[in-house]
Amino acid sequence: VFAIKLPSSVLTVIVVFPTVIFSALMPTMISDSLVVKGFDTGDVYDITFRDCVLWNDFARPMEIGVEIRADKMHDILFEDIDVIHSVTRYPIIGIHHGDRAEVYNVKFENINIEHTPGAQLFDLRITNSAWNKDNKMGKIHDVSFKNINVLSNSNTENLPYHSRIQGYSDMNDISNISFENIRVFG
Repeated sequence: VFAIKLPSSVLTVIVVFPTVIFSALMPTMISDSLVVKGFDTGDVYDITFRDCVLWNDFARPMEIGVEIRADKMHDILFEDIDVIHSVTRYPIIGIHHGDRAEVYNVKFENINIEHTPGAQLFDLRITNSAWNKDNKMGKIHDVSFKNINVLSNSNTENLPYHSRIQGYSDMNDISNISFENIRVFG
C-alpha cells in the first residue's frame, strides 16, 4: 500500500512493505516534510530518504514520530539532504516518541541547513503526547548524526536554539547517540 497526497500540504506516505527509498524529492510543505511513522501495521524498517531539498513552512523538516506504534523501527537513513528554509522554530531533526516501539539504527548524514532561524537542531524525546495511543513507552538507541552543517549568511539569525535529548524513565531511555563532524557556521 502506498499513498501520496500533494501539493504543498502534506506529503502522506503509507507503506506496508520494507525497503523503501525516497530520492530526489523537493517537497514544499506546510507540515512535516520527511517523516516516518508507525500505525500498528507491523515493524517499520529499511527506509531511506536521499538527495532531497526541503522547503518547510510549518512543522519539522525531518522526523521519526510522533506516532510510533510498532514493536520495532530500525534501519532508517536520512542522507544528502539540504534544508533550505524552515522558519517555524520547530526542530530540524527529531525523533518524537511516546508509543511502544524500540527505535534504533537511525542515521542522519550529510545534511546542510540554511535558513532556519531559532530552530532546534536536534530534538530526541520520549514523552506523552496527544498523538500517542500505546499503553507503554518504548526506547531510542543507536542514533548517529554525521556531517551536519548549519550554514549562515554572516549573521546569527540562523543560530540553532537549544537541542534536547530527553528520555522518559530508566526503562524508557535514550542511549548510544553519536555526533561526528557537526558544524555551526563553520
